[in-house]
Amino acid sequence: MNRSFKNICLIVLVAVCFLIFVYVYAFSQDTWARAYGGTDDDHVYSAQQTSDGGYILAGSTRSFGAGDYDFWILKLDPSGSILWQKTYGSTGSVTEQASSIQQTSDGGYIVVGSSSLTTGDVWVLRLDSLGDISWWQKFYRGAILYGIYAIR
Repeated sequence: MNRSFKNICLIVLVAVCFLIFVYVYAFSQDTWARAYGGTDDDHVYSAQQTSDGGYILAGSTRSFGAGDYDFWILKLDPSGSILWQKTYGSTGSVTEQASSIQQTSDGGYIVVGSSSLTTGDVWVLRLDSLGDISWWQKFYRGAILYGIYAIR
């Protein structure tokens, strides 16, 4: 065989291998869509990717929990499966809504939201990596939280 034909075959082989690699890589990326919640009114107001590649979501739920609306926190793995979900709140007709969540440097979470006990109540929770209230929670009665929906 002549040398230029071998070079052309080599170039075609490399191009085909490259295209196969790109195709396999593009379609091996993990994409998913899921619905979460129960049979009543549930909302997510904040979602963040966590250091383990999963996600943490915060909002409010009427489907789960003890009160009218409670804080609702979900921890998802990278494929969107629920690792754990927890609710925090009061019994009765009190409405609590988790507006923002961020992962902390130790792998836990800090959550900020509101409560309807009195006008302007703000609730801050410090959670460990499993969603348990770790070492503190603060309740600010009558605090003003105008349009603050993200912790930065």
